Amino acid sequence: MKREFEKIAGRRDSLQRLLAAAATTVTREDIRVEQLPDAFDQVQSIAERELAITQLDQQSQATVEIKAALKRIDKGTYGICEECDEPIAQRRLDAVPFARLCVACQQDFETRDRTEDSAWDAAA
Repeated sequence: MKREFEKIAGRRDSLQRLLAAAATTVTREDIRVEQLPDAFDQVQSIAERELAITQLDQQSQATVEIKAALKRIDKGTYGICEECDEPIAQRRLDAVPFARLCVACQQDFETRDRTEDSAWDAAA
């Protein structure tokens, strides 16, 4: 029991460090629009802005996932698959500490997601 508590406390610390790191990677200042006189500089600025927007989006999503994992720790449901209610393997939690799904359920989710994307592409 004590070992399990220490493991969860370690996960909480790890998730809080990830949360702090995610909050400092990209700032809104990085996506400001600049008007530059040189066309090449303008194109480069646009490319850098698009990259910053993508990174900001990923940072935002990571923040949401990490906060959700911290809430699951508080509720006592951390490490339990949200789909099948089975424990998530420690190796998966080591790799993805905010994982919501076990490997099998994650694979099923991704397969369904790809199938739905293919159906939308075919309909278009």
